[in-house]
Amino acid sequence: MEKEDLVLKYIENKNTTPLYFHFNINESFSIFTLKYLIIKILDLSEEYESCSIENELETNSGKWRSVLDIWRHVIYYKPDINIFEVMRELFSIGNEYLVGHYCENIKRRVFKLDKNTTGCALFTGKVDEFGLYFSDWETIGEKENV
Repeated sequence: MEKEDLVLKYIENKNTTPLYFHFNINESFSIFTLKYLIIKILDLSEEYESCSIENELETNSGKWRSVLDIWRHVIYYKPDINIFEVMRELFSIGNEYLVGHYCENIKRRVFKLDKNTTGCALFTGKVDEFGLYFSDWETIGEKENV
């Protein structure tokens, strides 16, 4: 099975509706680059809860966020971005701004913003919820417009 198929199979039964932060946010976030938007989402995750568009609390503030959480926040502002674009961007900013690890409690790779990072377990030999290594994220979804 292709890497992309593993991701699509995993998310097919998950809630993929947009998430927003439970506070009045400036809609101009849609003009941000994907990299800056992801960094901003992780920054805001420290202080604000994530809510579904049905206005249900999904994740408390201060919690690490999975790629699914991050992507769902991204599509609130940029609905045409696919999960593979977010995965590649997370990989590209990994050692620069992020710490991350595989969380055994929720069975997902999770991330947190940390500008003084060394990558914290991002590149370990452990596979994630998709059955992929973090290094697989570098080129995922590039060979086709998914």
